[in-house]
Amino acid sequence: MDEGIPCGCEGDTSALISMASLMGISGSSSLMGNLFANTTHEDIKNNVIVINHDVVPPSMGADGKRMKLRDFHAMEKGLTGFVELEEGSSVTVAGMDREARKLWCSSGKVAWTKDTVHCRTSIGVNVENAKRIGKDSFGHHQALVYGDWTDELEMLSNVLEIEIRRL
Repeated sequence: MDEGIPCGCEGDTSALISMASLMGISGSSSLMGNLFANTTHEDIKNNVIVINHDVVPPSMGADGKRMKLRDFHAMEKGLTGFVELEEGSSVTVAGMDREARKLWCSSGKVAWTKDTVHCRTSIGVNVENAKRIGKDSFGHHQALVYGDWTDELEMLSNVLEIEIRRL
C-alpha cells in the first residue's frame, strides 16, 4: 500500500475499489478494515466508529511510532502489523456495496488506536453521527485514509455514475 497498490482480503473487490479511489484522490496510502467489529456502546454514545484489521501501511503510523509485528489473531502463526495512527488527524472513511454501484463516506478525526488480538489494529474515529453510520453504511470492508476527501470522493462518484451517500 505504501507503494501505491491497494491490498485487501477475502476477495473484497469493492473495498479495493474504495481504497484505490481514496489513494488516487489523496496521493497517499489507505487501509482497509471492518466497521464496528470492536465497537462498544460507549463508543457509539460518544460518536466513535471503529475500523479494525490486520493490514496497516507503516506510513500511516504517527510520528515516532514504529510498526510492531505480532502473530495472526494470537494463534502463534502468521504475521500481522500494528502501528498507532496520529490522534486528532482528519480521516475519510468510505465503503462500497458489493455491486460497486453505491458508495458511502464520512469524515472524522482519529480518537485512538488500540492493539487488539482479532484484527490487530483498531482505530477509533470521532464522527458526526455514529448511529447513522451504523444504520446506513454498507460494504464488507471499509477504506480509511488521512485527510477529508469527501468532496473529491463525491465528484469522482458523480463522474463514474456511482451513487454517493455522505453519512
